[in-house]
Amino acid sequence: MAALKNLIVVLVMCSSSCICLAQQVATLIPGASNLLIQTTPSISPYSLLLNFNASLTQQGTGAAYTVPVSRHPVISLRTLSLAYNAAITNGHLRTLAPLMETLSNNIRQYAGNGGVNCADATIATGIVQASNLALGQATGWVYAQSNARPPPGRDQLGQYFIWMPGNLFIGPTNRGDRLHEQEFDHNAIHVVGRPHWLKLNQINVNLVQYINTSNISFLTAAVLDMNTLASTTSSQVLVGSRWELRNGQYFINTSLPTSIPDVEETSQSNAALNSAACNGLTPTFRQMRARLTAALFKNP
Repeated sequence: MAALKNLIVVLVMCSSSCICLAQQVATLIPGASNLLIQTTPSISPYSLLLNFNASLTQQGTGAAYTVPVSRHPVISLRTLSLAYNAAITNGHLRTLAPLMETLSNNIRQYAGNGGVNCADATIATGIVQASNLALGQATGWVYAQSNARPPPGRDQLGQYFIWMPGNLFIGPTNRGDRLHEQEFDHNAIHVVGRPHWLKLNQINVNLVQYINTSNISFLTAAVLDMNTLASTTSSQVLVGSRWELRNGQYFINTSLPTSIPDVEETSQSNAALNSAACNGLTPTFRQMRARLTAALFKNP
């Protein structure tokens, strides 16, 4: 087994200019791993967004664009991280398997649509290792043990799990109606629309119930909806008319109907960087597993 720790998988990555790079991706060794992720506020894995003008109708650079914007979660990041860790400590990791499968295939698209610089070798490696770990957990290749070493890609997988684009909407950073980031965003119904908000609300209810009771039925129900959520690869764009400026802070305009925002009204977020490079970062887990299995049979 010691020889396996030195085994690497060579990933061929192509940048947007079609220049291919070879980058070593750490092998995901089968067995026990510390899979717990941080529950403190997490830094978004995505790039910073361009500022908007004060009326939130245009986005760009220069003196006219003074309003910083951010990606805001509807379900709190803390709830998502606590539920993820609870599934691990309660021995319910395999219940997350369908969600992990979806994540493994979509993390690279999250990154591309989120403006991540996938031409950066370190970032690219982290994305592939996170995707591999998601598949490793889904298949039982790795299992949880708190005193074991963390596997490659754990922190990146944790980031993309709690920052799934389907749970995010873009809005002014300086909000006057979001005082407690650890709570569910009820006002977001006026931004993301009632159908999507109702789904997020049901996920949140089930996750909170699971955290409080450890009842696997709540986790199973949440994962069913989250698997659909994970298929959304872009954050909800900013619609200026759904915000109002009061006393120097922005508030969601709760007097508006909760229908889905009109696409024609929306302003575009900043363009994704190196999306071609991101899309090429497919998981290498199955090839890696095949090599490791072959090595085990050859050198028992």
